[in-house]
Amino acid sequence: MAGVARSFGGVPAVRDVSLDLARGEILALLGPSGCGKSTLLRMVAGLEMPDRGAVFLDGEDITRLPPYRRPVNLMFQSYALFPHLTVAENVAFGLRQARRPPAEVEARVTEMLALVRMESFRQRRPAQLSGGQQQRVALARSLARSPKLLLLDEPMGALDRKLRAEMQFELAGILRRVGVTCMLVTHDPEEAMVMADRVALMRDGELAQVGTPAEVYDSPRDRFAAEFLGPVNLFGGTVVAGGGGGVLTVRVPDLGAEHPVPAPGPEQPGEGASVTVAIRPERLQLAAGDAAARGALAVEVAGRAFLGTHTVYRVRLPGGALATVQQPEDGSPPFEAGRPAYLTVDGAALRVLAD
Repeated sequence: MAGVARSFGGVPAVRDVSLDLARGEILALLGPSGCGKSTLLRMVAGLEMPDRGAVFLDGEDITRLPPYRRPVNLMFQSYALFPHLTVAENVAFGLRQARRPPAEVEARVTEMLALVRMESFRQRRPAQLSGGQQQRVALARSLARSPKLLLLDEPMGALDRKLRAEMQFELAGILRRVGVTCMLVTHDPEEAMVMADRVALMRDGELAQVGTPAEVYDSPRDRFAAEFLGPVNLFGGTVVAGGGGGVLTVRVPDLGAEHPVPAPGPEQPGEGASVTVAIRPERLQLAAGDAAARGALAVEVAGRAFLGTHTVYRVRLPGGALATVQQPEDGSPPFEAGRPAYLTVDGAALRVLAD
């Protein structure tokens, strides 16, 4: 899509968005409610017409094509299965509408139900299925006509937390086995990072950042991206010097040292500029007293929470600021609240955020 924009009642919902998908790629449109991600998806599906800009598929301009003429399938959050039809009939519906030969329809239905592991449920109706089973049927129906592009609108929204976590991996695996190009909408950062090859983070109708899950998580462009994608520590800093190769030397008083930090972009802040520095909680490390000799920072443990696979600590830094530290559980005795400890900072994980 190129320069796509859409307003409702004079209020912009999508502002000049340009975005490419590679063949076979899974792209997640991620962002808070009202950021424009569903409107963007609906314009690709043909359910909304852009005010300006164009939508292309395999080099063809499909901007003005009606939905039924686009080689695109949209799977809704509600799944929209026909309650009076069996599982097999739901999957066959689009093929029969396209007047495919009965033998071809039967073979394709059998293939799709095997793909989603629903062969033994082919004669059941949607009301007799669990939420996860209904999702598989909706996916099989969406894939049956071999769309060039599959659109998923909050595909896990109707599932409980445990089933949602299981289905994220299963659904992504099915999509990759089929090799279909896919764009999905979600407000859940974990879902986006589990399922997608790339994440397009949206804010106020615009693209805030696009990259692989590792890129957008480890190197957020600005404060919005840093905070939306997961827990993060933010500190004020001052640029001491600009270095070669896009690296700045930044003094971070709360962390008690100067650190080499990648610049946030081609326009680097100058010497003396005030900046915000981010670091994820898992890139900080608590240690016992012997760490003092290695230049660690003396802190006080303010609180902790055991979360099974890891423990989250809140620690008070020498200047009084609080920081969050996440440590994997390895059987070591926990650090107790009110006791001193030493904090080691992974300087390579520090990031300067753009304004």
